Amino acid sequence: MQTDKDTSNLIDDKFEALSPIEKRVLIAQDVIRNIEVNRFRSSPGCYTFFDHDLFDDNDKELRDVVKDKECEVCAMGGLFICVIDRKDKMNTGEYLGTNRVNKLIVDYLADIFDKRQLALVEIAFEGKTYVNDAFPEYGKRFEHGILLSDDDVPEDVAAARRIYADNYFDFEMNSHGLLTSLSFEKRSELARKRMILIMENIIKNNGTFVP
Repeated sequence: MQTDKDTSNLIDDKFEALSPIEKRVLIAQDVIRNIEVNRFRSSPGCYTFFDHDLFDDNDKELRDVVKDKECEVCAMGGLFICVIDRKDKMNTGEYLGTNRVNKLIVDYLADIFDKRQLALVEIAFEGKTYVNDAFPEYGKRFEHGILLSDDDVPEDVAAARRIYADNYFDFEMNSHGLLTSLSFEKRSELARKRMILIMENIIKNNGTFVP
């Protein structure tokens, strides 16, 4: 896909007609564009955060409500809003009516981005804090510089890892995936720059995040 072409018309049916690779590359480009025009503020620990005064009606198209509005997003939240911009299939009631925003976002993106990819992107953006929350024992051992193979993970830690995966991304994350994604935290301490690096990686690798 040519990055210098006007892609603003690639919405709804025209967006759906793109190949999966083209969709992922386009969405990554959109995230960068929104960061550069200061619509997106890169914010670790926050999926999406808008001014709550925007949501005065639970039955509006989410795209219409958040169009061009500034917001705080994590990497996965940025992907989500950019897909909403391109193919809105959600109303404000659905968006506001869940306390599991993370699962809502993952499920919404899953027909474009593989869930394992989404997990790697999120780990790369959020860093060790995210891993410590998801896998406390693993995160602690990683900080101490000990690399555990999957075979070396104690059963209680492995069980916690499986529970977290079942409730979130529906798979088990292996040690290699965690470590390679965490390396992004070292490339930039600035969340804004780190998010751009992640999106550039997706574009460079034809729609796949390769940490």
